[in-house]
Amino acid sequence: MVSNARDDLPEPETPVTHVNTPSGFFTFIFSFVPGAAEMYMGFMKMGFSIMSIFMGTLFLGIVFRLEEVLLIICALLWFYSFFHARNIATSDESEFVNLEDRYIWEEFGDFGGLNVKELALSKFLSAMYLTINEVLHFYIIL
Repeated sequence: MVSNARDDLPEPETPVTHVNTPSGFFTFIFSFVPGAAEMYMGFMKMGFSIMSIFMGTLFLGIVFRLEEVLLIICALLWFYSFFHARNIATSDESEFVNLEDRYIWEEFGDFGGLNVKELALSKFLSAMYLTINEVLHFYIIL
């Protein structure tokens, strides 16, 4: 029986997939700027959406002179962004690899159909609208 040259070759090694995880120090430093740590870790949609919501809130607060409301909303956004980045950074390698880069508002509900998360989000947005509406009316009356 004639041996085939391919049978004599060793089997190729299976490549080890290793994720280049970002530096913990730089992730921590970037966590202080909303959205920057997510962008540093490669999640551009998440980072951009968090950063744009934060900057948009700052802009609207300055334009409409709503410093009190601005401080509360920006503080909430800052804390959410900080701990969101820390949770991603401290996730294990398999979770980090499987994490999908999507806009931050997509994390709060499946917008394809009606579900509990979407109802909770719509109630939250309605409450925010009513609060901002009342604050604007208060400032306009004064």
